[in-house]
Amino acid sequence: MPSLVEDKEDRVDYTLMPLEQEKRIIERFMFGAKKYKAWDWLNYTEEDRMPRYASIHRHLRQAQSGDTSEDHLAAICVQAIILMHIEGKDLSQQKETVETLGFFK
Repeated sequence: MPSLVEDKEDRVDYTLMPLEQEKRIIERFMFGAKKYKAWDWLNYTEEDRMPRYASIHRHLRQAQSGDTSEDHLAAICVQAIILMHIEGKDLSQQKETVETLGFFK
């Protein structure tokens, strides 16, 4: 039987994510949910990769130029998260997890 210490070491430490930056990323996902449809990005496939890279590039350039019309760095994070999803995609498992949390009800 593994000890509690070993179990704790294997757990994801969510305290390592700064809360303010996490909030900005979540707010950007909320912006996308209003503009498109919540959780729509779960349906993205390999074909949707290049538009994500283009969006990252566009938001990076806007952030570098000093544009503050929107949260460009949070937008970059969201697009990167979506790319991570596409790379490691198991849609049935992802959708099942989301449904378990009640997001599709």
